Amino acid sequence: MKQFATLLILSIASLSLWAQDSTGYMPGRITTDGDTMYIASIKPVTIVDKRKFATVKEYSDFRKLQRNIAVVYPYAKMAKEIYAGMQDDMNNLDKRKQKKKYRKDREEELRAEFEEKLKDLNTTQGKLLIMLVNRYTGDNCYGLIKELKSGVAAFTWNLVGKRWGYDLKAPYIATDNPDIELIVKALEEQDY
Repeated sequence: MKQFATLLILSIASLSLWAQDSTGYMPGRITTDGDTMYIASIKPVTIVDKRKFATVKEYSDFRKLQRNIAVVYPYAKMAKEIYAGMQDDMNNLDKRKQKKKYRKDREEELRAEFEEKLKDLNTTQGKLLIMLVNRYTGDNCYGLIKELKSGVAAFTWNLVGKRWGYDLKAPYIATDNPDIELIVKALEEQDY
């Protein structure tokens, strides 16, 4: 009986021990002179030299930046998708009144979904979120607020932002933020 149970367990376990997964998708193959080469696309990989930090504080600051970007990165990606969706929806609306109602309804939905979560961000994370939204949408936050709300609202939020050290009008320049670019590209590769 023990031998039968052992044999049964080994046979069941061996079903998952194949050397290669034959269920994978191979988009194509080329056969030349009896040789077959399989063609498959793989995810792009960025190779970066190992980063050397001059001091422990510099390393600590970089790790803190990584943690903060990891917190706000999903929000920035969602902002990009939401903004693109709103642009498409508003292009399909004819009247100014319909667009205004749509923006108001969408703002209420977004406030209900994100307001409490975004209140938990610290000042540094807020600055990074503004930078990443600028990076993903191609427009600064001041311009987005002005487009989606009004010039008065954009002016007001810019004043409030300046009180906390935010600059809603500042453009995002990738070359001025190499560490942020490096971290964001690494996160994007993980998502790909």
